[in-house]
Amino acid sequence: MLNFILALALTLFAQVTPGENYVTLDSVQVTLIEEVNIPAREAGVLTELNVKEGDLVQAGDRLGRIDDSQVIVQLKASEADLVLAEEQAQNTVPIEVAEKGFKVATAEYQRGLEAIEKYRKSISETEIDRLKFTMERAELEIEQAKHEKRQAELNVNIKKVEIEAAKIAIERRQIVSPVEGMVVERFVQQGEWVNPGRENPVCRILRLDRLRVEGFLNAQQYGSDVLGKPVRLITNLPGKPETEFEGEIVFVSPEVEPVTGQFRIWAEINNESLQLRPGMSGNLVIDLTGKDNDVAAAQ
Repeated sequence: MLNFILALALTLFAQVTPGENYVTLDSVQVTLIEEVNIPAREAGVLTELNVKEGDLVQAGDRLGRIDDSQVIVQLKASEADLVLAEEQAQNTVPIEVAEKGFKVATAEYQRGLEAIEKYRKSISETEIDRLKFTMERAELEIEQAKHEKRQAELNVNIKKVEIEAAKIAIERRQIVSPVEGMVVERFVQQGEWVNPGRENPVCRILRLDRLRVEGFLNAQQYGSDVLGKPVRLITNLPGKPETEFEGEIVFVSPEVEPVTGQFRIWAEINNESLQLRPGMSGNLVIDLTGKDNDVAAAQ
């Protein structure tokens, strides 16, 4: 919002110089596209801080690390538990023993029944009941062994989840840059305690390889077809007057300011040399004959 107000204020004093094939916006200001305060995601002691002011970083670079020694121990313990759980899940011996026990108990019970049929009083009813109970218990022991195997298999999944949770906990203790840019400020030092949240950033990073220039065009003279048109930003650098930087228009506002009759545009400027700096001003030349580029076409 502040950038918009500033750009609007600058427009009131800026001049728009139209041409047959181009239009020039005078005194436009260079601003940032991305500015990121990098927070910690977990509380703890900052055991590593690998960057300082002025360092260039890539997206994904590790900037620092919060103490993760306890989580690493938990990960190793979970990995050992997983090996044990897999051994238990693959063990079929208890089921095989239970099945053989059931076969023996069933055979004994059948022999007891056959003996009674031949010799009525050869085996007491109590003994027959005991043999039957032994057989039924052996059958239930098969179900119990299968149940314990299923539990062991579920325990394998639990250990895998614990390992994944430990890995995530370790990853959350890594302080990683989400953008490419330059570290311009460190808010803490290595060895200090840090807390999570955007209120407690570790460092600030600015993206400088592409910068933004905002301006306004008269809605009665120009339309949304300026989207994707190539631009040149002409500015004075120390010892290099009228240095040119190329870019393109990447945004055209659908709204027209009722007071000025103008609409806002954004141009992204290539700044791979890092010579252009936020806050600088210059003249923006829009090439109206230039072909729309891939960025505009994608939008």
